[in-house]
Formats: sequence, structure tokens, C-alpha cells
Amino acid sequence: MLKRLVFSIFIAFFSTFLCFVLLHFSKGSIAYANGVNSQSKEFIQRIEQNLGLDKPLLEQYKIWLFRALKGDLGVSFLSGESVLKLIKERIFNTFILGFGALMLLFLLSVFLALLGYY
Repeated sequence: MLKRLVFSIFIAFFSTFLCFVLLHFSKGSIAYANGVNSQSKEFIQRIEQNLGLDKPLLEQYKIWLFRALKGDLGVSFLSGESVLKLIKERIFNTFILGFGALMLLFLLSVFLALLGYY
């Protein structure tokens, strides 16, 4: 039981780190995603500095991880809203869609099982 718990924590840590690294090395800067393509390099560097994107990768991940563990998922780079607020706004509809898909899959599988039986 303890072994599974430790392994689960390791997998969660590794998967969040992998996603963080992939996003870090994705093409382009978030400053360009905000629609400031025509701005000067100094302006873009200032935006990256304000967002903490000028720090080394491991330091950025450490800051994000400790904030996420406290429940602070940060601010959306594109909309400027709290990520937790954005998730809360959409979680109910997500559960409805997921539950609906699960019920549809269940009914379809029962139908196909009965069809295969007869």
C-alpha cells in the first residue's frame, strides 16, 4: 500500500514536470500569444519578466508546483483571469458531458452484448 502511494506521488510529479517542460519548450513565447507581435524586444522581455518566464526552468517549475499545492493555479496568460476560476466555471458542464457519455457507452455496450448473445 505504501509502495503504491509513493509510486503514485512519483508519477504525479513526473507527469506534471513533463507537461511543464513540454509547454516551456513549445514554439513561441506567451508574449507573442498576447498579440504583441509588433512590439519591441524590450517590451516582450518586460512581459516575460513580469510573468516570471525569464527565470530558469527548474525555478519556474518549483514556483508553480508550490503554488499549485496551495491551490493557486495562477493566472491565465491569455485572458488574465484566475485559472481556478476558469476551471470552476466549466467543471459542471464537463461532468454533465462525461456522465452523459458514460451512460451512452453503458447503454450501447449492453445493447451490443445482448445482440451478440442472441
